[in-house]
Amino acid sequence: MLWFTEYYQSPGTELEGTGLTVKVKSAKSVSTAYQEGMLLETVDYGKMLVIDGAIQTTERDGFIYHEMIVHPAFFTIPERVDSVLIVGGGDGGTLTEVLKHQPRRVDVAEIDKAVVELAMKAFPGASKAFRDARVKLTFADGKRFVESAERSTYDVILVDCSDPVGPS
Repeated sequence: MLWFTEYYQSPGTELEGTGLTVKVKSAKSVSTAYQEGMLLETVDYGKMLVIDGAIQTTERDGFIYHEMIVHPAFFTIPERVDSVLIVGGGDGGTLTEVLKHQPRRVDVAEIDKAVVELAMKAFPGASKAFRDARVKLTFADGKRFVESAERSTYDVILVDCSDPVGPS
């Protein structure tokens, strides 16, 4: 049996303190132009996407993160949301939750096409949202996308990126 541990580094230290360890049935390494990833089949969490050593989503509980990144923003806006920008979000989970609010248009700026392609195979429940007619998926750096976007305003902007370490 394989094991995977995601370590959490305490702020201001170089020491790895706490970690989450899971049993792994199988592992597939995925290298992209931007990051190193793994698709793990775990005993307790089902499929798990790991990018640069950090867990991004799982079959079992990925929806929790995506609900919390989306719904509080939408529930604080009194009007209907028409336009949304998601920066990142290559696994499709945030997009899935956004579409529940019936926006007219959702732009997704995801830097890594390989992550979306992997998610479409490994997490079809979440990634099917990319096929929605209201969604415009652009493979681009989020900052550059915002600087050159056709639209100058959005009702809601969500940033669903990896942890702010390294290139992030």
